[in-house]
Amino acid sequence: MTPAADVLAGARAPDLALFLPSFDRGGVERMVSQLARGLAGLGVAVDLVVGRRGAAYLDALPATVRVVELAALGERPLDAAAAYLRAARPPLLLSSKDDNNRLALAARDRAGVSTRIWFRAAIAESSRVAGQFFWQRWRSYRLMRRIYPRADGIIAVSADLARDVADITGVALADIHVAHNPVVTPELFDLAARPVAHPWLADGGAPVIMGVGRLARVKNFGVLIEAFARLRARRPCRLLILGEGRERAALERLAGRLGVAADVALPGFVDNPYAWLARARLFASSSRSEGSPNALTEALALGIPVVASNCLSGPREILQDGRYGRLVPVDDVAAMTDALAAALDETPDPEFLGQAARPYTLAGSAREYARILGLAAPGDMP
Repeated sequence: MTPAADVLAGARAPDLALFLPSFDRGGVERMVSQLARGLAGLGVAVDLVVGRRGAAYLDALPATVRVVELAALGERPLDAAAAYLRAARPPLLLSSKDDNNRLALAARDRAGVSTRIWFRAAIAESSRVAGQFFWQRWRSYRLMRRIYPRADGIIAVSADLARDVADITGVALADIHVAHNPVVTPELFDLAARPVAHPWLADGGAPVIMGVGRLARVKNFGVLIEAFARLRARRPCRLLILGEGRERAALERLAGRLGVAADVALPGFVDNPYAWLARARLFASSSRSEGSPNALTEALALGIPVVASNCLSGPREILQDGRYGRLVPVDDVAAMTDALAAALDETPDPEFLGQAARPYTLAGSAREYARILGLAAPGDMP
């Protein structure tokens, strides 16, 4: 028996492999984990293929989802991925992130299997690389043009993102499917009701504006801090940004230089951001690029007003062209400031805001993916 067959022995054959060897604790990883959970709830036999186990998201998976660690199948990712495909022979594989997509295609070639490979597109590449040097953009687009036409299918997490993929790769837009992210879980509201230790969320003081995401350039939190500083000069308020990343020091320096360090807090990554979001007065997103922003959707589900940059893609689609929240131009500090002020002056309607998040439920998303992938007939979906 080969090492791969030994590791995979004793389990039923998978209907679908969710392929994410670069598994960490980002938004893509959380959505793929929740998709695994949702599909398993429909009776789909799911393998979640990761590099190494260890991320917290995996602990919440039901026992019916088999987590496969490539590190246990071989030292080299390509060899390990090919060994998995030969041993498990999943009829379908859904890959997320372009490096993983490329590895999935190479592993299928190496293994000589007939697994159909689908890509899940979650990032608007054109806006993500817009500020990079020409050769960096060219390399990114060249990779996508090489690998996306080789996929057996593509699922994008928003309609605008589907158009972006089509424009870059030459794949016909009609051949790219769209499915909502599985953001709103049954336990979201129970988690949101749990206590939070941060004093700003319990002291009844100045209203708290909240941002959530990696402290990375693409999230553009510097613009949010600049807008907050202008707003803070007009009225009492506070800013909390949840997340961790390499931009932390730069953002802290910016808050200090603008004189608002006492009213800006960066608590880092937290296990239960929903309890924090539920106690905020306002959610703000200043991103340069998104796919389908999950924290924004969660804020709406919890009835929290939203101000977001109108970046490609996601915010405009979720907010339905501004019906459910304010959209401002990317990098426009003055517009962000004015939108934050206007939102703070309004009385929120949680029930109305929650309507925008209804298409993004765990069960609804799982049914969409199952239909697109042909895992069950529509009449078989509960």
